[in-house]
Amino acid sequence: MNSESSSISGRVRLMESACHFFAERSYVEVGIAELLKASGVQAPTLYHHFGDKERLFVTWAEQAFSKLGDEIRLATNDMADPLDALLPLLRNVQESVLIYLSCER
Repeated sequence: MNSESSSISGRVRLMESACHFFAERSYVEVGIAELLKASGVQAPTLYHHFGDKERLFVTWAEQAFSKLGDEIRLATNDMADPLDALLPLLRNVQESVLIYLSCER
């Protein structure tokens, strides 16, 4: 681990890894081991900040949807037909959240 990555908190590094993996693949396709390896932290850091992979995913999804909401507001602000701007944005939402929500518990 280089000095730059060691100065960034484990929580931030985990969120960056979550952003990378969950934006590309579904919840069930992303393993804890690869999240830890990519973020350069140990398992206790994950459990300390998030409790488990599920809570990390939920935190990531909350941030992703918050950002999407901001983009929607900006894209549709003062438009005669905001649906024209909204539909392309919604097409860009990754399927990982839908797959996660459809998983049986």
